[in-house]
Amino acid sequence: MASGKKSLVWILLALLLAGGMGTVLVTVFGGGGGSDTTQYHCPMHPTYISDHMGDCPICGMRLVPIDASAPEEEDAAGAHADSQMDSVHATSGGYTCPMHPAVQSDTEGRCPECKMFFVPVPADSTAAGYTCPMHPEVHSDTEGRCPECGMFLVPDTKKPDRGEILYYRNPMNPEIHSPVPAKDSMGMDFVPVYATQGSGGGKVPGHAVVRTTDEGRRQAGVQVQAVHRGELGRTIRTVGTVMADETRERRVTLKVGGWVEALAVSTSGQFVKQGDPVLSLYSPELLTAQQEYLQAREAAKALEDSSTDMARSIVEAARKRLELLDCPASVIDALEQGGEAQRAVILRAPYGGFVSQLMLRTGQQVAPGEALFT
Repeated sequence: MASGKKSLVWILLALLLAGGMGTVLVTVFGGGGGSDTTQYHCPMHPTYISDHMGDCPICGMRLVPIDASAPEEEDAAGAHADSQMDSVHATSGGYTCPMHPAVQSDTEGRCPECKMFFVPVPADSTAAGYTCPMHPEVHSDTEGRCPECGMFLVPDTKKPDRGEILYYRNPMNPEIHSPVPAKDSMGMDFVPVYATQGSGGGKVPGHAVVRTTDEGRRQAGVQVQAVHRGELGRTIRTVGTVMADETRERRVTLKVGGWVEALAVSTSGQFVKQGDPVLSLYSPELLTAQQEYLQAREAAKALEDSSTDMARSIVEAARKRLELLDCPASVIDALEQGGEAQRAVILRAPYGGFVSQLMLRTGQQVAPGEALFT
């Protein structure tokens, strides 16, 4: 019995060793044939395929391995695409990668597979077919892949009218702008920026509304107030020199010489109305002109019978001389009514206003053209 048990043990050990050798042989000879069949392709340009890892020569993106176990038949690929598209449409809201729809995120960012920016998934949009995110001109009524680049088609939602397009920006770098539609170095179309984008409806053509937070406005020192009509003014306290308006300044002078016998204006700053008496002047020249006028009137009366025109011209010449010497009209009228020549003539203010400068005093002698006051 002992020898029989030993024989049984040896038989079991032999079977175990034979099974282990078979496993090693299968591993070595069976798995070695597929080790060099892994291929790589560009996620942006699936038509470019390489046998080794590296970067895409077209766009520079990192090559990713092609899943060898994936079905190559058209029907299997369509079924796989349908399953991924179903997973995308099952999600309402959030963000997804246009190259890898299976990648979902609740916040903005980049895809961990291809580093592309996430695009928003509309939660309540009304789909009007499907389109390619890389080639917007490609449209389809059913789900599938883009015939140009192989990317999954996304729902083409009906967008409201956003108004005028201001410019176009790079989808990968928003700081790069273009006034006309363009493509970036990777072949992606620039994204249009509308006048009402992010503003809920701009009111100023060609300008977009900028929205900021209360903290941002406080740090920037921006003050906001409702617009209303009113007077725009403020009180300014400063120093300066007060001067009279030179365009309204007048200077009083005489055309005859004489002496000031009485003065009605005594101080600077005094207000004088036009026609008010300002001084009483004794002028020998003005007194002589009055006497000549009286003599001309007497001579005209004597010549009335012989030469009326000559007598009238003599009187007019004497009267004109008094007017040219600025003799007051009241004095001339008194002479015509048979009065006598006045020794001191009262002169009145030719202008009204405040006296800024007073250059004479009572008893002072004045000459023709000398300034009396301003």
